[in-house]
Amino acid sequence: QVEATSTFIVAQSTIAPEVSTSQVSTSLNNVETTFEQSPSQTPFATAASICGDGITSWDEGCDDGNTVPYDGCDSNCRVERLWKCVIDSRTSKSTCTLIAPPDFSDVQISANTSYTSANCEYRITVLANFYFEVAVKVSIQGLPLITNELEVNITGTGVGSLASWNQTSNTLVVDVTVPDQNYLFFTIASLSPPAPISSITLELACSMCIADLPGRPVPFFTKTLLLAFENLPPQVCAGSSFGPDCAYTCYGTIVGDKCLCSKGQFGFQCDQVATRNELLSSPPRLVDPTVSTEITSPSGIGVIFPAGALGEGLTVTVDVYELQNLDVGTQAGVIIPAGPIVVFEPSGIQFDKPVTIFTPYNPSRIPAGKQPFIFYNNELAFPPWERQESEIVSGKNLTSAAVFHFSGYMTMGAELPVIPSPAPNATAFITVTSTPLPAAENKRSNIRLILGLIGGGVGVLITISASLSAYRFTRKKRLATLEETANE
Repeated sequence: QVEATSTFIVAQSTIAPEVSTSQVSTSLNNVETTFEQSPSQTPFATAASICGDGITSWDEGCDDGNTVPYDGCDSNCRVERLWKCVIDSRTSKSTCTLIAPPDFSDVQISANTSYTSANCEYRITVLANFYFEVAVKVSIQGLPLITNELEVNITGTGVGSLASWNQTSNTLVVDVTVPDQNYLFFTIASLSPPAPISSITLELACSMCIADLPGRPVPFFTKTLLLAFENLPPQVCAGSSFGPDCAYTCYGTIVGDKCLCSKGQFGFQCDQVATRNELLSSPPRLVDPTVSTEITSPSGIGVIFPAGALGEGLTVTVDVYELQNLDVGTQAGVIIPAGPIVVFEPSGIQFDKPVTIFTPYNPSRIPAGKQPFIFYNNELAFPPWERQESEIVSGKNLTSAAVFHFSGYMTMGAELPVIPSPAPNATAFITVTSTPLPAAENKRSNIRLILGLIGGGVGVLITISASLSAYRFTRKKRLATLEETANE
């Protein structure tokens, strides 16, 4: 009777799975693993199953005829990560195969400067379609680091704080410290290359590094990435002076007549140091480009990515720096710093869709006659702080803005923008030109919108430069308002 009952149970599971089984799915790097698993309670469960007998019973995810792990069906007859198992309808035995051969899936690198022989911070992300074993080493060959040290300091997620460096082969070896993680992220400081380059080629390798497949090798992974460095433009001013009239001293890097701050430097002259607020900042997080992702602190500071904003996965950090009296230089009095500086990394990255950022402010620091707006630090402009179209978040001391690129942002008090009124006999014209960019730049287009208000011997020219990767005005209603004003 027991044998007959067991046979009947198996028949129910294999012949009519749509009645007695449920679909259980797990995913890794957008690859879905699906296997059949029966409910925990079934009216036919009168005999215990035996794992390893080759008969996939109602309470087993699989049974391949053994209890050996790392072959897709573990010693408890559960489908292992990276595998999929199919049950034979005649024998009820499971056959398991890898979803995909273990491999590195991507490597990404960015730098916070594009100039040669400058202080540089590289951000590196390694992605895999498997989970890393702990206490293994991953090597990255081809990094453009400039250092004679045999060990270098790195900061990141899932890696040790020291990495070995071979200057001859340009190879960095990092230690994996966190188990069951399918990506590594870290930053490393170095001088940028001494001569201009346009790209680098990286090669990834590791040995015995797959947590679910001990001893299985991982193929070498090679990728060429666009990472350009160019020589600094010649200085317009002598020494460390900068500005249109060379009246200011720069404590950062001078580019033409502009002053660029290195990481950790702030202020108009890059002579201020801020403290990173650990509680308000967000740790590094890998963003999946296919789903909406929110990276915010408990107080709401951070960013929301809509699905499709990125073309590939990206490791994002949100760092909040406290600085009570930020020096805004020539913009003093016009804009009033009202909160901490929020630095979104990687700085300069551009998006296919706008992302929404949130920055905090202290209402008591907004003087009468001014309102809170988000400003971003455009270091290649003079003066550098530029207003973003932003809104106050209801019920919170936060402002939000839709942006197409990352940078350092801050909420400041400023007067409402004023659009000049045309003279009675003014003539308005609108010219829009669109210049396609190369396909390598994600098929974005540059748009220049010129609103000219000319009349009565007085001309006012308002030029708004924008691109689909960094809009000044990101909403259709703003464009509609500008067109209506021009028509008037």
